[in-house]
Amino acid sequence: MSELSQLSPQPLWDIFAKICSIPHPSYHEEQLAEHIVSWAKEKGLYVDRDQVGNILIRKPRHCRYGKSQAGRFTGASGYGAAKK
Repeated sequence: MSELSQLSPQPLWDIFAKICSIPHPSYHEEQLAEHIVSWAKEKGLYVDRDQVGNILIRKPRHCRYGKSQAGRFTGASGYGAAKK
C-alpha cells in the first residue's frame, strides 16, 4: 500500500491503511470493530454497541450553536456517512 503514502490528506489514508491491515471478512469483523471502538474512546468520543454488534459513535455536544452537528455512520463497519 505504498501508493497510499502519496495521497492527501495523509492522516485519512493512514487510518484507511490501518483498517485494511486488520482482517475483517464477512461475519468476522470483531477485530476491526474492537479497533474502531478503541480508537473512538481514545479520541474522547461516546461509543455504544447494540446486541448485533453495530457501533454508534457520537461526539460530545458543543453548545455553541445549540444543535448537534453529529453525523450518522451506516453500513458494514461504519463505511459511508450521512448527516442526520
